[in-house]
Amino acid sequence: IVFSPFGWGEGCWRDFEAICNESLLIKPSMAHLETHPDIFIDGETYVSVEWDFSDLEEKCRYYLEHPEEADRIIQNASRVYKEYFEKGAFIQLMRQLWTESPKGLSRAI
Repeated sequence: IVFSPFGWGEGCWRDFEAICNESLLIKPSMAHLETHPDIFIDGETYVSVEWDFSDLEEKCRYYLEHPEEADRIIQNASRVYKEYFEKGAFIQLMRQLWTESPKGLSRAI
């Protein structure tokens, strides 16, 4: 399990490092953001906790006691992350950012 609280912002390198190292990512809910790649699908690619961490211990215990559930989420996150690059989505996003107007840039990010 990798617990990744917010730092300078919601997302951080630790989130991606957790996925690349096949760890269960647990962090405060990211439901308010759109990210590329979208590795923040609660219960599918990461486990969200309340922003006040009131359910952190409960969720950690649950996934430690249910390793098959943790593994399913870990494998989903790994698949989503790898497919993002394998399908060229990163290149497409960069192309979009470089070619669209400033108004389009804020929509893409």
